[in-house]
Amino acid sequence: METPHPVQIIRWRPELLSEMRRIWNKVVDAGQALVFEQPFSPADFTQMVVQQTDVQCAVQNEKLAGFYIVHPNLPGRAGHIANCSYAVDAGCRGRGIGKL
Repeated sequence: METPHPVQIIRWRPELLSEMRRIWNKVVDAGQALVFEQPFSPADFTQMVVQQTDVQCAVQNEKLAGFYIVHPNLPGRAGHIANCSYAVDAGCRGRGIGKL
């Protein structure tokens, strides 16, 4: 399904952290994805984000629609195998945001 308005993919920025954490914690609270059982505090979420290899955000109509994080699955020679987690705002799901 195509998105109704263009989506811009941008590298995360500190001013997006609060909204990113809100989306992430909603996914955690739903208990259907991600391994975490408790919502992240602002400090814990910031620490998690800055430790990632890459974090990209989907922005649509000047609003954060979702984001993904990428990091190596294993260290050393297996570091080229990546692990990626996606979090999409509930109001933006079903529009193909996670496929971009």
